[in-house]
Amino acid sequence: MTLAEEPADAQRVNLNLNEVREIMHLGVRRAMAFLGSAQRFGEVEPPTSLALSTLADFRALPEPLSIEQAREYQLEFTRWVLGNALGELDRFLHLFLDQVWRVAEIVQHGPVVQAGLPIGNVEGETNSGNKVRRVLERLSPGEPVQRHWSTLANARNALTHQAGRVTPSKANHDGRLRISWERLELTVIDGEGNETVLNDAVEPVMVRGPGGNIHLRTADAHIDFEIGEIISLTPQQMSEICFFYHRFTDRVHGLLIEYCRAKGIPINQPA
Repeated sequence: MTLAEEPADAQRVNLNLNEVREIMHLGVRRAMAFLGSAQRFGEVEPPTSLALSTLADFRALPEPLSIEQAREYQLEFTRWVLGNALGELDRFLHLFLDQVWRVAEIVQHGPVVQAGLPIGNVEGETNSGNKVRRVLERLSPGEPVQRHWSTLANARNALTHQAGRVTPSKANHDGRLRISWERLELTVIDGEGNETVLNDAVEPVMVRGPGGNIHLRTADAHIDFEIGEIISLTPQQMSEICFFYHRFTDRVHGLLIEYCRAKGIPINQPA
């Protein structure tokens, strides 16, 4: 995308909107890589020695650990990675939205941008839901804002600041913490009309009768935790949450392209 360089006091600016989208896609890849690494670590017998150095005099842990202690640290490590993965998604979401806002600021005046144009920002907005709302309203007034952002923030804060334990301040739904997101659901409807969501299936699905169908749809998903309960999300759930961020990114990217076109900016880059 190119902004005009006329008149003489204007400046020529090239903006790659795919690079803007890549900011969030990178965050999703990092979160999935960290979670996948932790998952593989959790599938094997944990080491009973966690010494940082054989030369170190300071030892905060028994040497060796009992297998029970080692498994407890293994579980705590998985929770620690979960909290940091949600934090990683949130950090890159903010970086992505900050850049989207910057592009909107640059192109709002059309193809000709005066030199020295002041560029506003939303970097001071630290609430994810509020920043999402402001960016969507800027790009497409009236665009619906999903309610999931605050629930994911509550989960991240509990994992980061309360060792994963749900406190009353995080109980956002009928005295419990509800974490929600949007996912793709793969469903099977058999010949007798029985519907099974394959995302949630823990055993092989039996299809009864002829004429069954498979459907792919988007749907809201959620999980509730009682006060005092430790937050734990399955690999499937975290995969769905990562997809939620990825899909939202592509949605905002499409809105940004349309916003630029509406301002008279030529788009000459591949989708």
